[in-house]
Amino acid sequence: MAVDYQRAEELGKRLSDDSVTSNQIRKLLSGINRLTNRIAAEPCAEPCGELSPALQGELQLVRARLAYQVGKAEDKDKEGLKEGLRELYRALDPYFKKIGKETKKFQELANYVEAIVAYHKYHEKN
Repeated sequence: MAVDYQRAEELGKRLSDDSVTSNQIRKLLSGINRLTNRIAAEPCAEPCGELSPALQGELQLVRARLAYQVGKAEDKDKEGLKEGLRELYRALDPYFKKIGKETKKFQELANYVEAIVAYHKYHEKN
């Protein structure tokens, strides 16, 4: 699945319009970046093109934390925030599901998340 940067910009703008804060989506980026650093440090992850079972577990934890943020927003009385986070989850979930063990697919997810965060920040200010 190639990264759709146009969709990333649309989503970043929508999240900004829906009152999703930079802090909320930066938590996601932070988890992805931690995992990227762990992959770079693992002896076989990059050369072999595979994530270890431990890294796969961490990836699923990042996904679970995003689901938690969506659920937490459900408890608040802000409809735009709920919709924005739900849309973010729906946009990223196919990437999470297709990664399996492949570092290349993980990198696509990382690039997509980074683009969404960047466009969110841009539209938040404009």
